Amino acid sequence: MSDWSLDQARKTYSIPHWADGYFDVNDAGHVVVTPTSDGPSVSLPEVVDAARAAGAKLPLLVRFPDILGQRLGKLQAAFAQAQSEWDYAGGYTAVYPIKVNQHRGVAGTLASHHGDGFGLEAGSKPELMAVLALSRPGGLIVCNGYKDREYIRLALIGRKLGLQTFIVIEKPSELKLVLEEARALDVKPGLGVRMRLASLGAGKWQNSGGDKAKFGLSPRQVLDLWKTLRDTEYADSCSCCISTWARRFPMCATSPTACARPRAISWSCRGWAPGSAMWTSAAAWASITKARARAAIARSITACIPTPATSCSRWPAPAKSTA
Repeated sequence: MSDWSLDQARKTYSIPHWADGYFDVNDAGHVVVTPTSDGPSVSLPEVVDAARAAGAKLPLLVRFPDILGQRLGKLQAAFAQAQSEWDYAGGYTAVYPIKVNQHRGVAGTLASHHGDGFGLEAGSKPELMAVLALSRPGGLIVCNGYKDREYIRLALIGRKLGLQTFIVIEKPSELKLVLEEARALDVKPGLGVRMRLASLGAGKWQNSGGDKAKFGLSPRQVLDLWKTLRDTEYADSCSCCISTWARRFPMCATSPTACARPRAISWSCRGWAPGSAMWTSAAAWASITKARARAAIARSITACIPTPATSCSRWPAPAKSTA
């Protein structure tokens, strides 16, 4: 095939559509990787040859941790740009759910980029143990999923170790366990609440919302929880309110008013829960919306803290409401 060209190879394998500057074909027809997108490239055949010469056996799994770091940086930069364009006063933190990939080469690499703009999410005791081991001092950990006494105690121990662990209350019964274990360990818990809104969306995930949703507290239960906290020494421990609904429906991309209900609930709680801030899930925003649409929604939810399944936000000081 003497007339075969590099451009034809790129088109045949759709390289421009998925490589994003990290992968390409060189003049020799070999696949090359540029881990930092604008840095030096390495030929995969040369990597294989070097591994063979060192005594390694095929097949090989080759990892490029620099790509993970760059992708995380681009995600954070996209939100930073949107915040700047729309004068959004809140913050953004990408939260990686370890259930996606628990391999140390992935989760550990991401955790090594620890900073104000990154955290880890655990949904079970084994995941929480892994996250505690990976996190660095001051790292953010979001604790979701089923919580028994051992899970809660483990999360609170993480807080004593200097980690920012936040236990997201999804059932009314969980609060009692948290308060008991926090007093036993003499540690102030970091708490969040997952709201279960009555609103129904459309599309694939419509059955995961509404009154019959599996996870979360109803608005009435949220208010009861904050009233319970108000009468304890941990009145200011609950600093976030999560709504899973917001990240599952593309309509949020074009309708900021779709988030009006969680915003209203947040306002109604601030009068006697001054530590509360709004935290809405934004995992899917990076893929289903453009930066301007994301920022428009963020602007409509004062003091918003996006989380996700891959995203959460920095813990800004709660904005004062005149409502």
